[in-house]
Amino acid sequence: MKPLFSDRTLERETIAIVRMFSELRPEIKQMIERHLDVRIRRRVDASDIVQSTFIDASKRVERYLNEQPMPVRQWLFYLAKMKAFETNHHHLLAKKRDARREHDGAALQSVNSDQSSPSQCFAKKETNRRLGGALNRLPYRYRLVIELRHFQALNNKQVSSYLELSEKASSKLYMRAIEKLRVAMATE
Repeated sequence: MKPLFSDRTLERETIAIVRMFSELRPEIKQMIERHLDVRIRRRVDASDIVQSTFIDASKRVERYLNEQPMPVRQWLFYLAKMKAFETNHHHLLAKKRDARREHDGAALQSVNSDQSSPSQCFAKKETNRRLGGALNRLPYRYRLVIELRHFQALNNKQVSSYLELSEKASSKLYMRAIEKLRVAMATE
C-alpha cells in the first residue's frame, strides 16, 4: 500500500490519534468490560485488553489514515470491541489442555465418532489460517462488514445502522465483501 502521507504528516496524525485514545481510555475500558464474558472477567483484566487495543491501533494507524473507513473515535471503539470478542473466543472457545483427558490411554477409548480426527483438525486449522490471511488482504470496509456479520453475529439491519448505510447498501457491501473474500481465498 502506497502511503498517502509524508512522514511528518503521518507522525502528526498518529500523535493526534494517540491523544484521542488516551482521552477515551476510561470509556474504552468500560466498553470492553461490558463485552467481556462474565466467566472470564476474573481471569482477564480489561486494562490489559485496552493496552492490547492501543498496540493494535498503533500498528494499523497508517492503513487507517489511508483508508479512513469511519471516524477515528468509532474506529478506536471498533478495535477495542474486536479485542474483547477475540479475548472471549480465546478463553471460552479454544480447547485447553486438561490433565484429566491426558491421564492415560483410556481417554482414547472414549472418543466419540463425531469428534474430529487429527487430519480433520489440521485441515480446519489450515483453512482458518488461509481465511485469516485472505481477510487481512481485504480493504478495511470489506473486512469490517464481514467481521460485523460473522464474528459479532449482527444482522443486516444492525450492520447498516452501525455503518450508517441503508440496508440495501449494507447488503450490497456484504455481498461484494464475500465475493472479494472468495477470490482472496482462491489465491491464498
